[in-house]
Amino acid sequence: PFSDLWDVWHVGGSQLVAQPRDASVAPRTIATARAAEQLGRPSIVGQTVVFHRAGRTGSSIRLFDFATNHESVLRSERRALLSNPTFDGRRIVYVRSTYRLQELRLGILRRRATTRDELLYHTTPTARAAETYQEKRGRLLAMASGKAPPPISPTASPSPLRRNAPGVSAS
Repeated sequence: PFSDLWDVWHVGGSQLVAQPRDASVAPRTIATARAAEQLGRPSIVGQTVVFHRAGRTGSSIRLFDFATNHESVLRSERRALLSNPTFDGRRIVYVRSTYRLQELRLGILRRRATTRDELLYHTTPTARAAETYQEKRGRLLAMASGKAPPPISPTASPSPLRRNAPGVSAS
């Protein structure tokens, strides 16, 4: 990405490097991932860059200001992935993902809790495979009869275009 003043690029998930557009100085590293961390895709407006830093226990959205040569934390959360931030100079949009849901959030460009940002959209994550028709039917019948339902298979990956799937006619 680039602004009218700076070019910023991502190097292997572990570094963000920047250089003035006029190439008046050599490229310099503005952020480096620590062990077991990754840096996300940068977004830049003017002299400000935002990006995410993700590790094993949590993640954060960071801001680097070329005018002050200072990095600061805008959002952080343990046990959640905050990723893909983009901004317009005043507001920031980012994705917040947990094992239970994924959210698109909008907030102001200063440090605060993710819960104070506006929720624009949410959905359940797609990491768990969907149940097959037979698994869902068996689980619902077991629940209706008062028995413990069978567990959902973590390896089930039905295709809606599979032959003999409910609602799909063989042609």
